Amino acid sequence: MAFVYQPDATTTVSVSDNDFLHVPRDVSVHMSNACAISHSNGESVSIMIDGSVVSLGPDAINFAPSGTSGHITVGRTGTVRAGGADAIDAGVYLRGAGARLSNAGVISGGVGDGIRVLGSIGPLIVNAGVISGAPGIALDAFGHTRIVNTGEILGHDLGLGAVRAISASNTATLVNRGAISGPESAVHLGDGVDKVVNSGELSGDVSMGDGT
Repeated sequence: MAFVYQPDATTTVSVSDNDFLHVPRDVSVHMSNACAISHSNGESVSIMIDGSVVSLGPDAINFAPSGTSGHITVGRTGTVRAGGADAIDAGVYLRGAGARLSNAGVISGGVGDGIRVLGSIGPLIVNAGVISGAPGIALDAFGHTRIVNTGEILGHDLGLGAVRAISASNTATLVNRGAISGPESAVHLGDGVDKVVNSGELSGDVSMGDGT
């Protein structure tokens, strides 16, 4: 296991199996045309963001653990941002059955997704900060994704909503105790058996799709 305290960087930071990567406060990982932090097909990986991770090209973080554990934590001073002009770019591209993301800072996808979920089994997303994008969270997984929100999830694209199922086969459980808002739709889910539990604020329509 390697404990890596990341200094300022302008090249892609690659994370390996069993690594713990920390981007401290006041440290910037900034890429103009490539992913800022990349990890794929490994186990037991943790990434802690207290500084700034920015990509002006593709995804800021591409995270795909292959095992049963992989965790991204964005602290209160942390910022993850994709600033490219492509709508498929994401602040965090999240894949893998054991993936978990906890956010207390800011995750932004610019014109793309704040977080895009992809894979055979969806992850767990816990948000106490701000997640924003065309949809704030795009669900493109084939399995079940769990989202617990006590912060803000914001979507700025008129036709997409703040939480949007891209894959019809995705299912989701959304527990909202914060605020979720979009210009038309707050939540737009797919054909699976979905569940929304709300004790916060939903600004915009809520569509459960063709599921329940």
